[in-house]
This record gives sequence, structure tokens and C-alpha cells, in this order.
Amino acid sequence: PPLRGMREAIAQAGWDTPAYRLVLAAVGLCTAGVAAGSLFQAGWPITVGLAATGVTLPFFRLQTARRKRLTLFDEQLPEALDVMIRALKAGHPFKETLRLVGDEMADPVASEFRKTFHDINYGGDAREALYRMAKRVPSVNVTAMITAILIQKETGGNLAEVLEKLSAIIRGRFRFHRKTRTLSAEARMSAWILTLVPFGLCIAISILTPD
Repeated sequence: PPLRGMREAIAQAGWDTPAYRLVLAAVGLCTAGVAAGSLFQAGWPITVGLAATGVTLPFFRLQTARRKRLTLFDEQLPEALDVMIRALKAGHPFKETLRLVGDEMADPVASEFRKTFHDINYGGDAREALYRMAKRVPSVNVTAMITAILIQKETGGNLAEVLEKLSAIIRGRFRFHRKTRTLSAEARMSAWILTLVPFGLCIAISILTPD
């Protein structure tokens, strides 16, 4: 149970590694950092830095892979919605549109839609299957899509038209996000440099003048 959150993060990153192996890797790298610092008789700041780097490296890689996969999913989602819109306009039922996305798109969006299709196809409740998808992919865009689908199922209406508007909104959010990152690139780079300079100076002084 203490590793439940880590297991969810590993699943969201698309890894098959058990959670306990990630913890063992962190402990092993931390021990290796301490051993390397002691072997080369480095000062305590370097030894502590190596140990901290070793214990955080596996979790940093996990969060990087998770963030990269979720970002890629969000980028693929408008195209997946376009596939669903075309299928709905062609007369396919909603469940079949999920299968088409799983067959025609690439991972990670294909695998998540395929899981949801199998969940419904094997007798599961559509609402619960969509909720499980939202839990596997914690994204604002996915939440908006699932909310729109569930509201349409309760109130009726043209689902293809709803998804079409949602696809346009998601694409607009991406354009706005890219523009914001472009305008703030210089300030973010300055922030990184100013944040890392003290740590770099500490390591340099510890190596050059340890006394």
C-alpha cells in the first residue's frame, strides 16, 4: 500500500517496472554515491551531493517519462477526437469509435483508448471505464473530453459536434501554451542559471580549496 502512488506514476509513465525495484535502484545508487565519495576521499558536500543525486535519479527519470508521456497524449488527443468525429458521422456507435482510435493511432493514446474499449466491450460500465481512463491519464483535456461525453449521454445531443468543438478548444490551448513558452523562454533560462550558480560555486570551491 505505501507504494500505491508510485505504482500509479509508473503506469502513467508507461513502464512495466515494479515499484519495489525503483526503490531498490534508488537505495543502490545512493549507496554507490556514498562509496564513491569515500573511495576518492571527496569532501562531505560532494559525498552528500552524490548520494542525493543517486537517490533522486530513478524518481527523476520516472517523473520525466510520466510528464513526457502525458504531454504526448495531450498532443495526440485532438487527432484522436478527429477519428472519433469521423466515425460518429459515419454511423458508428461510441464504443466502436474507441476501438478505431486504438487501431489507427499510435501510443500512448492508442493503448489508453484500447483499454477503455476492452473495458466496455467485456461488459463494464461506460461511465466507470471513462473514469478509469481519467485516473490513468490525469489531464485537463482528458477530463474535459470525458465530462463532455458523459453530459451528452445524459442529456442527448450531437456528440460529434461536441467533440468537434472540444478538439478546436484543445488545439487553441496548445497554440496559446506554445506562445507563452516562447515569450517566457529568456526569463526561464535566467531563473535556471541563477538557481544553479550557488550550487556550482559550492562544488567548485570544495574541489579547488577544500580547506
